Amino acid sequence: MMRLGVGAAAIALAPGLAGCGGASPSQRQASPTLPTGRATSLVSGTSPATSQPTVASSGNTILIREAAQNYSDAYLTGHAQVAYSLLSHPCQQRIGRAAFFQIVHAAGAQYGKAIPFSSISVDLQRDMARLSYTYEDVPAINQTDQPWVWGNSHWKYDSC
Repeated sequence: MMRLGVGAAAIALAPGLAGCGGASPSQRQASPTLPTGRATSLVSGTSPATSQPTVASSGNTILIREAAQNYSDAYLTGHAQVAYSLLSHPCQQRIGRAAFFQIVHAAGAQYGKAIPFSSISVDLQRDMARLSYTYEDVPAINQTDQPWVWGNSHWKYDSC
């Protein structure tokens, strides 16, 4: 199975990171945020130390699915800046912008279009999630147990 992760092999095989599919990045918000006025249905509370919402499992599955599809769309279409913005901060630091952009541009050259997920499952545990998803037309880029983290009111891809 080809991982949508980062690395030299990813450039050759192109998608090296985590996701792929759906509407174009311009049709979606690059980084989903908790809607104003609906926070009580989407968060379980606020951490006193950081004033950062903690994510509750009810209702938040939609946000993580949107983030994964946004990342996938950006990755497969070569929109490196959008895909990079959906990486966790530790992954951005480890991978580096130039290397990541090279990988995403290679994926864009290979696929050139967003590919919708044909199925997705989410295992949500507070501020972490594991996603598994498939693509009907391109099973080689299906993902299993892809790690995502919640921080700064956004879901971020966290495999690096």
